[in-house]
Amino acid sequence: MFNRFLSHIKEDFYLKSTDVILIAVSGGVDSMVLLDLFDKSEYQIKAAHFDHLTRNGQSTKDAEFIEQYCKKRGIPLYIQTIDKRQKSGNFQAEARYQRYTFFKQLECDKIATAHHKDDNLETIFLNFINGRSTQGIPSVNNKIIRPLMIFTKEDILQYAQQNNIPFVEDASNFESHYDRNFLRNEIIPKISSKHPELSNKVIGLSTRQSENDKLLNQLVEITLLPIKRDDKILINKSHLRSEKINISSALAAYLKPMGFTSDQALSIINGLDSIGIQFLSSTHQLVVDRDQIIITKSSGAELDTFSIDLTNVPICVTWNNCNLVFEKTNDLSISTSTQVAQFDASKLGTSIIVRSWQEGDRFYPLNMDGKKQSLKKLFVNHKVDLLSKRNIPIFLNGEDIIWVGGLRQDDRYKVTEKTTEVLKIEIV
Repeated sequence: MFNRFLSHIKEDFYLKSTDVILIAVSGGVDSMVLLDLFDKSEYQIKAAHFDHLTRNGQSTKDAEFIEQYCKKRGIPLYIQTIDKRQKSGNFQAEARYQRYTFFKQLECDKIATAHHKDDNLETIFLNFINGRSTQGIPSVNNKIIRPLMIFTKEDILQYAQQNNIPFVEDASNFESHYDRNFLRNEIIPKISSKHPELSNKVIGLSTRQSENDKLLNQLVEITLLPIKRDDKILINKSHLRSEKINISSALAAYLKPMGFTSDQALSIINGLDSIGIQFLSSTHQLVVDRDQIIITKSSGAELDTFSIDLTNVPICVTWNNCNLVFEKTNDLSISTSTQVAQFDASKLGTSIIVRSWQEGDRFYPLNMDGKKQSLKKLFVNHKVDLLSKRNIPIFLNGEDIIWVGGLRQDDRYKVTEKTTEVLKIEIV
């Protein structure tokens, strides 16, 4: 298996001997085998683990196991811990988003995950059942590589046994509460028992369909003329009102790789006059704006609301994939950067709340003679589209908005000649 693995990563991923590979490690057999294979190769490697503090403390024991293993092998390890036990919503989607955000912050040339052939089969089934597509997991996705996609779970277990590779078992994998586990534990084994070639045939069909989809998308792009700007995709509404072709089918084909269904595409076409209506897939969100529709990647989860303890600054937190730095200083010089806000610390309480925009939000903008303004009007004045405003951090002292991140701060908390201590907040 090692020789096949080595040939695969050299020939199919074009890895250079100088590349630094970050291995995403959960402690399970798949990721531990991947770590062992890379450790035996010529590449410089690092390991990263994300502890969500779940399973009544067992996840922390998994982190300790990985830490001991990497220390023994001399493998640099990075561990991030975030408590998501109290969060509502789609935990799996949120956890996945947090993991990949953490991994991408670490310096490396490639991020290797331990997805294998059986995972791919499950994903194809899930996409089909949910009416999305027959698409599987790509073996390469920009910086992310999945070198075990040519191996089955049986191959991995056999390698682990032959090479005495330690790993931890997540008991929740044997429960069928989640759809993926239900397919893995109950449905796919029954079908495979009668059709041993199930995996190869289904994955082969999925691969051929993906190639057809690529060709179709090229034709669809000519029709829809999407504009890619920063991290957004914009499609003018006029291109979605064409009567020359079945526009809902064209839109469905374009949106399918982003996880949207054909029914959603039809609803989008029918809802073009409903400004502000939002559609969600597992990976993206789409908003109907005034003259266009806007598509962006999404975590599939609600944005966090943080409470920052001002008695514990300086501190840096991550909100919606950006870093927020809080510090207190006696320097009264005012920054001209829109990404920096400075406040009279004596006017603030002991904590600052960070959240996203809410309907009805109002504040007293700096240098507007004490006039009150709605955030909705502020966004219109700054030409902030419907989707972008949801991603702007809003900072509050109690119930008072003190800064609309990157746009305007509140006049009531500004630094004056009487200020002796400044709270500085920076978006980096």
